[in-house]
Amino acid sequence: MTTSMKTLSTRIDAISDTDLATALNAFGCATIKGLLSPEQCEGISRLYSKDEPFRSHIHMARHGFGKGEYKYFSYPLPDLVTTLREKIYPKVDLSRFDAAPLIAFNATKETNYGNETHG
Repeated sequence: MTTSMKTLSTRIDAISDTDLATALNAFGCATIKGLLSPEQCEGISRLYSKDEPFRSHIHMARHGFGKGEYKYFSYPLPDLVTTLREKIYPKVDLSRFDAAPLIAFNATKETNYGNETHG
């Protein structure tokens, strides 16, 4: 595991399981500010303009879901996404949900390194 992934793993360990569960139960999602470093955000953001890391590209308007688009990563997943899944999913009692919550993140340069969890 790289130093960057170890640091991410440490930040995930600091997330309150209770706060995370409360946000997921109340809103169906949770925002964890400062989880990714600026470098991690930039690295994952740079992938979006490429085709190779992704197995499919969805244009929402084509399916009648409004404006916008999203992509599904191909396997093997990037190390960052794998670490997020492996460390965050065990913090959540997934048996309480009809489907596993998705890990979605907005990779921006705005960062708050607190461990706040917001819905």
